[in-house]
Amino acid sequence: MLNRRHLRVKVMQVLYSYQQSQGKELSFFEKQLLNQVNKVYEQYLFLLLLLVRIAQYAEEDARERASKYIPTGDDLNANTRIASNTFILLLESDENFRQAVKSRKVFIPNEQELVRTLFRELSTSPEYAVYCSQEDRSVESERAFISVVFRQVVNRSAVLEQTLEEQDINWPVNKEVVRSMVKKTLKTYGPDSRQLSPISQNWPEDKDFIVTLLRQTAEHDAEFQGYIAAKTENWDVERIALMDTILMKMTLCELLKFPDIPVKVSINEYIEISKEFSTPKSKMFINGILDKILIDLRKTKKIIKSGRGLIE
Repeated sequence: MLNRRHLRVKVMQVLYSYQQSQGKELSFFEKQLLNQVNKVYEQYLFLLLLLVRIAQYAEEDARERASKYIPTGDDLNANTRIASNTFILLLESDENFRQAVKSRKVFIPNEQELVRTLFRELSTSPEYAVYCSQEDRSVESERAFISVVFRQVVNRSAVLEQTLEEQDINWPVNKEVVRSMVKKTLKTYGPDSRQLSPISQNWPEDKDFIVTLLRQTAEHDAEFQGYIAAKTENWDVERIALMDTILMKMTLCELLKFPDIPVKVSINEYIEISKEFSTPKSKMFINGILDKILIDLRKTKKIIKSGRGLIE
Protein backbone atom coordinates (compact mmCIF):
# COMPACT_ATOMS: atom_id res chain seq x y z
CA MET A 1 0.00 0.00 0.00
CA LEU A 2 1.03 3.59 -0.43
CA ASN A 3 2.56 5.15 2.67
CA ARG A 4 2.88 8.87 3.37
CA ARG A 5 6.26 9.12 1.64
CA HIS A 6 4.85 7.59 -1.54
CA LEU A 7 1.96 10.04 -1.36
CA ARG A 8 4.27 13.01 -0.82
CA VAL A 9 6.18 11.96 -3.93
CA LYS A 10 2.94 11.98 -5.91
CA VAL A 11 2.18 15.51 -4.72
CA MET A 12 5.74 16.56 -5.58
CA GLN A 13 5.41 15.22 -9.13
CA VAL A 14 2.13 17.05 -9.70
CA LEU A 15 3.47 20.30 -8.22
CA TYR A 16 6.42 20.04 -10.60
CA SER A 17 3.97 19.88 -13.53
CA TYR A 18 1.92 22.70 -12.02
CA GLN A 19 4.98 24.97 -11.72
CA GLN A 20 5.74 24.46 -15.40
CA SER A 21 2.17 24.87 -16.62
CA GLN A 22 0.67 27.97 -18.15
CA GLY A 23 -2.78 29.05 -17.10
CA LYS A 24 -4.18 25.69 -16.01
CA GLU A 25 -6.49 25.65 -13.02
CA LEU A 26 -5.31 24.02 -9.81
CA SER A 27 -8.40 21.78 -9.92
CA PHE A 28 -6.96 20.17 -13.07
CA PHE A 29 -3.83 19.15 -11.15
CA GLU A 30 -5.89 17.95 -8.21
CA LYS A 31 -7.60 15.49 -10.55
CA GLN A 32 -4.23 14.56 -12.00
CA LEU A 33 -2.94 13.81 -8.50
CA LEU A 34 -5.82 11.49 -7.67
CA ASN A 35 -5.48 9.83 -11.08
CA GLN A 36 -1.81 9.13 -10.38
CA VAL A 37 -2.63 7.50 -7.05
CA ASN A 38 -5.39 5.45 -8.66
CA LYS A 39 -2.94 4.41 -11.38
CA VAL A 40 -0.75 2.75 -8.76
CA TYR A 41 -3.69 0.63 -7.63
CA GLU A 42 -4.61 -0.20 -11.20
CA GLN A 43 -1.06 -1.41 -11.83
CA TYR A 44 -1.37 -3.64 -8.76
CA LEU A 45 -4.59 -5.13 -10.13
CA PHE A 46 -2.98 -5.43 -13.57
CA LEU A 47 -0.16 -7.61 -12.23
CA LEU A 48 -2.57 -9.82 -10.31
CA LEU A 49 -4.74 -10.19 -13.43
CA LEU A 50 -1.63 -11.01 -15.46
CA LEU A 51 -0.74 -13.84 -13.06
CA VAL A 52 -4.25 -15.24 -13.50
CA ARG A 53 -4.01 -15.05 -17.29
CA ILE A 54 -0.57 -16.70 -17.38
CA ALA A 55 -1.91 -19.62 -15.34
CA GLN A 56 -5.03 -19.94 -17.47
CA TYR A 57 -2.97 -19.91 -20.66
CA ALA A 58 -1.64 -23.39 -19.82
CA GLU A 59 -4.87 -24.90 -21.15
CA GLU A 60 -4.78 -22.89 -24.36
CA ASP A 61 -1.14 -23.82 -24.85
CA ALA A 62 -2.03 -27.52 -24.37
CA ARG A 63 -4.76 -27.26 -27.04
CA GLU A 64 -2.39 -25.57 -29.49
CA ARG A 65 0.26 -28.22 -28.97
CA ALA A 66 -2.22 -31.08 -29.31
CA SER A 67 -3.55 -29.66 -32.59
CA LYS A 68 -0.17 -29.68 -34.30
CA TYR A 69 -0.03 -31.54 -37.61
CA ILE A 70 2.32 -34.09 -36.07
CA PRO A 71 2.16 -33.67 -32.29
CA THR A 72 4.75 -35.38 -30.12
CA GLY A 73 3.91 -37.40 -27.03
CA ASP A 74 4.78 -34.37 -24.90
CA ASP A 75 2.48 -32.21 -27.02
CA LEU A 76 -0.42 -34.60 -26.44
CA ASN A 77 0.21 -34.74 -22.70
CA ALA A 78 1.05 -31.13 -21.86
CA ASN A 79 0.75 -30.46 -18.14
CA THR A 80 -1.98 -27.90 -17.31
CA ARG A 81 -1.77 -28.10 -13.54
CA ILE A 82 -1.09 -24.39 -13.09
CA ALA A 83 -4.47 -23.57 -14.65
CA SER A 84 -6.12 -25.11 -11.59
CA ASN A 85 -3.67 -23.63 -9.10
CA THR A 86 -5.57 -23.18 -5.83
CA PHE A 87 -4.43 -19.60 -5.31
CA ILE A 88 -5.26 -18.63 -8.89
CA LEU A 89 -8.74 -20.16 -8.64
CA LEU A 90 -9.41 -18.30 -5.38
CA LEU A 91 -8.32 -14.98 -6.86
CA GLU A 92 -10.08 -15.42 -10.20
CA SER A 93 -13.38 -16.25 -8.45
CA ASP A 94 -13.10 -13.37 -5.97
CA GLU A 95 -15.99 -11.02 -6.71
CA ASN A 96 -14.18 -8.07 -5.11
CA PHE A 97 -11.21 -8.64 -7.40
CA ARG A 98 -13.44 -9.00 -10.45
CA GLN A 99 -15.36 -5.84 -9.62
CA ALA A 100 -12.18 -3.87 -8.98
CA VAL A 101 -10.78 -4.92 -12.35
CA LYS A 102 -14.05 -4.15 -14.12
CA SER A 103 -14.80 -0.82 -12.43
CA ARG A 104 -11.27 0.47 -13.03
CA LYS A 105 -11.23 -0.89 -16.60
CA VAL A 106 -7.97 -2.76 -16.05
CA PHE A 107 -6.85 -4.61 -19.16
CA ILE A 108 -3.73 -6.25 -20.57
CA PRO A 109 -2.60 -4.65 -23.85
CA ASN A 110 -1.65 -7.19 -26.53
CA GLU A 111 -2.83 -9.79 -24.05
CA GLN A 112 -2.47 -12.88 -26.22
CA GLU A 113 1.08 -12.13 -27.26
CA LEU A 114 2.26 -10.93 -23.83
CA VAL A 115 0.70 -13.81 -21.90
CA ARG A 116 2.01 -16.37 -24.41
CA THR A 117 5.53 -14.95 -24.12
CA LEU A 118 5.50 -15.01 -20.32
CA PHE A 119 3.97 -18.50 -20.14
CA ARG A 120 6.57 -19.94 -22.47
CA GLU A 121 9.35 -18.37 -20.41
CA LEU A 122 7.79 -19.99 -17.37
CA SER A 123 7.14 -23.39 -18.95
CA THR A 124 10.81 -23.86 -19.88
CA SER A 125 12.07 -23.16 -16.35
CA PRO A 126 13.28 -25.91 -13.97
CA GLU A 127 10.90 -24.58 -11.28
CA TYR A 128 7.90 -25.20 -13.52
CA ALA A 129 8.93 -28.80 -14.15
CA VAL A 130 9.28 -29.38 -10.41
CA TYR A 131 5.91 -27.76 -9.73
CA CYS A 132 4.14 -29.90 -12.34
CA SER A 133 5.47 -33.07 -10.71
CA GLN A 134 4.48 -32.14 -7.16
CA GLU A 135 1.38 -33.53 -5.46
CA ASP A 136 1.04 -30.86 -2.76
CA ARG A 137 -2.04 -28.74 -3.61
CA SER A 138 -2.23 -26.81 -0.34
CA VAL A 139 -2.87 -23.08 -0.61
CA GLU A 140 0.54 -22.39 0.92
CA SER A 141 2.34 -24.52 -1.67
CA GLU A 142 0.29 -23.20 -4.60
CA ARG A 143 0.72 -19.62 -3.45
CA ALA A 144 4.47 -20.15 -3.05
CA PHE A 145 4.78 -21.24 -6.67
CA ILE A 146 2.84 -18.22 -7.95
CA SER A 147 5.32 -16.12 -5.95
CA VAL A 148 8.09 -17.81 -7.94
CA VAL A 149 6.25 -16.97 -11.18
CA PHE A 150 5.96 -13.35 -10.11
CA ARG A 151 9.57 -13.06 -8.97
CA GLN A 152 11.35 -14.95 -11.72
CA VAL A 153 9.14 -14.40 -14.77
CA VAL A 154 6.96 -11.32 -14.36
CA ASN A 155 9.49 -9.11 -12.55
CA ARG A 156 12.29 -10.02 -14.96
CA SER A 157 10.39 -9.56 -18.21
CA ALA A 158 11.81 -6.79 -20.39
CA VAL A 159 8.71 -7.00 -22.60
CA LEU A 160 6.41 -6.42 -19.64
CA GLU A 161 8.60 -3.60 -18.34
CA GLN A 162 8.33 -1.85 -21.69
CA THR A 163 4.56 -2.38 -21.77
CA LEU A 164 4.12 -0.81 -18.33
CA GLU A 165 6.36 2.14 -19.18
CA GLU A 166 4.38 2.78 -22.36
CA GLN A 167 1.17 2.78 -20.33
CA ASP A 168 2.48 5.13 -17.64
CA ILE A 169 5.64 7.26 -17.60
CA ASN A 170 5.58 7.03 -13.80
CA TRP A 171 5.98 3.25 -13.78
CA PRO A 172 9.70 3.47 -12.85
CA VAL A 173 8.64 5.40 -9.73
CA ASN A 174 5.60 3.23 -9.00
CA LYS A 175 7.01 -0.23 -9.54
CA GLU A 176 8.64 -0.69 -6.14
CA VAL A 177 5.43 -0.08 -4.21
CA VAL A 178 3.25 -1.91 -6.76
CA ARG A 179 5.45 -4.99 -6.58
CA SER A 180 5.48 -4.87 -2.78
CA MET A 181 1.66 -4.82 -2.80
CA VAL A 182 1.58 -7.91 -5.01
CA LYS A 183 4.16 -9.69 -2.85
CA LYS A 184 2.14 -9.00 0.28
CA THR A 185 -1.01 -10.34 -1.39
CA LEU A 186 0.90 -13.47 -2.39
CA LYS A 187 1.86 -13.98 1.26
CA THR A 188 -1.48 -13.32 2.93
CA TYR A 189 -4.31 -14.01 0.47
CA GLY A 190 -6.14 -17.29 1.01
CA PRO A 191 -9.52 -18.95 1.68
CA ASP A 192 -9.66 -17.47 5.19
CA SER A 193 -8.44 -14.02 4.20
CA ARG A 194 -9.50 -12.99 0.72
CA GLN A 195 -8.34 -9.43 1.18
CA LEU A 196 -6.74 -7.36 -1.54
CA SER A 197 -4.26 -4.68 -0.59
CA PRO A 198 -5.88 -1.28 0.09
CA ILE A 199 -4.59 1.86 -1.65
CA SER A 200 -3.27 3.13 1.69
CA GLN A 201 -3.74 2.42 5.36
CA ASN A 202 -6.51 5.02 5.65
CA TRP A 203 -7.41 6.29 2.19
CA PRO A 204 -10.09 8.88 3.18
CA GLU A 205 -7.60 10.50 5.57
CA ASP A 206 -4.67 10.17 3.17
CA LYS A 207 -6.72 11.53 0.28
CA ASP A 208 -7.53 14.62 2.33
CA PHE A 209 -3.83 14.92 3.23
CA ILE A 210 -2.53 14.93 -0.36
CA VAL A 211 -5.25 17.20 -1.74
CA THR A 212 -4.72 19.68 1.09
CA LEU A 213 -0.94 19.51 0.70
CA LEU A 214 -1.21 20.20 -3.02
CA ARG A 215 -3.64 23.08 -2.61
CA GLN A 216 -1.95 24.72 0.36
CA THR A 217 1.51 24.52 -1.22
CA ALA A 218 0.25 26.03 -4.46
CA GLU A 219 -1.96 28.68 -2.86
CA HIS A 220 0.77 29.85 -0.45
CA ASP A 221 3.52 29.69 -3.05
CA ALA A 222 4.49 33.36 -2.74
CA GLU A 223 4.63 33.16 1.06
CA PHE A 224 6.88 30.08 1.01
CA GLN A 225 9.05 31.55 -1.76
CA GLY A 226 9.59 34.59 0.45
CA TYR A 227 10.97 32.46 3.27
CA ILE A 228 13.30 30.67 0.88
CA ALA A 229 14.44 33.84 -0.90
CA ALA A 230 15.37 35.46 2.42
CA LYS A 231 17.82 32.64 3.14
CA THR A 232 19.23 32.32 -0.39
CA GLU A 233 20.12 35.96 -1.09
CA ASN A 234 23.67 35.02 -2.05
CA TRP A 235 22.53 32.26 -4.40
CA ASP A 236 21.87 32.57 -8.10
CA VAL A 237 18.13 31.82 -8.18
CA GLU A 238 18.40 30.20 -11.60
CA ARG A 239 20.93 27.71 -10.23
CA ILE A 240 18.60 26.44 -7.52
CA ALA A 241 16.96 23.28 -8.83
CA LEU A 242 13.20 23.61 -9.26
CA MET A 243 12.78 20.27 -7.49
CA ASP A 244 14.68 21.58 -4.46
CA THR A 245 12.41 24.62 -4.31
CA ILE A 246 9.29 22.47 -4.54
CA LEU A 247 10.50 20.15 -1.78
CA MET A 248 11.29 23.09 0.50
CA LYS A 249 7.88 24.65 -0.17
CA MET A 250 6.16 21.36 0.63
CA THR A 251 8.14 21.12 3.86
CA LEU A 252 7.17 24.66 4.83
CA CYS A 253 3.56 23.86 4.04
CA GLU A 254 3.60 20.95 6.48
CA LEU A 255 5.42 22.99 9.12
CA LEU A 256 2.95 25.86 8.94
CA LYS A 257 -0.34 24.35 7.76
CA PHE A 258 -0.42 20.84 9.24
CA PRO A 259 -0.53 21.11 13.05
CA ASP A 260 -0.69 17.33 13.53
CA ILE A 261 2.59 16.44 11.75
CA PRO A 262 5.82 16.69 13.80
CA VAL A 263 8.47 19.08 12.52
CA LYS A 264 11.19 16.41 12.40
CA VAL A 265 8.96 14.06 10.43
CA SER A 266 8.30 16.64 7.71
CA ILE A 267 11.94 17.71 7.37
CA ASN A 268 13.30 14.15 7.38
CA GLU A 269 10.74 12.96 4.83
CA TYR A 270 11.59 15.61 2.27
CA ILE A 271 15.33 15.25 2.75
CA GLU A 272 14.94 11.52 2.05
CA ILE A 273 12.83 12.27 -1.03
CA SER A 274 15.49 14.70 -2.29
CA LYS A 275 18.09 11.91 -2.25
CA GLU A 276 16.12 10.03 -4.89
CA PHE A 277 14.56 12.78 -6.96
CA SER A 278 16.97 15.71 -6.93
CA THR A 279 20.71 16.39 -7.24
CA PRO A 280 23.49 14.77 -5.17
CA LYS A 281 24.00 18.03 -3.26
CA SER A 282 20.30 18.71 -2.67
CA LYS A 283 20.15 16.94 0.69
CA MET A 284 22.68 19.30 2.32
CA PHE A 285 21.33 22.37 0.55
CA ILE A 286 17.71 21.75 1.52
CA ASN A 287 18.63 20.82 5.08
CA GLY A 288 20.75 23.95 5.50
CA ILE A 289 18.14 26.37 4.16
CA LEU A 290 15.29 24.76 6.15
CA ASP A 291 17.34 24.91 9.35
CA LYS A 292 17.77 28.66 8.91
CA ILE A 293 14.09 29.19 8.12
CA LEU A 294 13.06 27.01 11.04
CA ILE A 295 15.02 29.19 13.49
CA ASP A 296 13.08 32.27 12.34
CA LEU A 297 9.73 30.48 12.37
CA ARG A 298 10.30 29.34 15.95
CA LYS A 299 11.40 32.81 17.04
CA THR A 300 8.23 34.34 15.63
CA LYS A 301 6.15 31.42 16.97
CA LYS A 302 4.64 30.74 13.57
CA ILE A 303 4.90 26.99 13.96
CA ILE A 304 1.89 25.77 15.90
CA LYS A 305 1.62 22.07 16.54
CA SER A 306 -1.14 20.48 18.55
CA GLY A 307 -1.52 17.04 20.03
CA ARG A 308 0.46 14.81 22.31
CA GLY A 309 4.21 15.10 21.74
CA LEU A 310 3.79 17.74 19.02
CA ILE A 311 3.79 20.98 20.97
CA GLU A 312 7.00 22.90 20.27
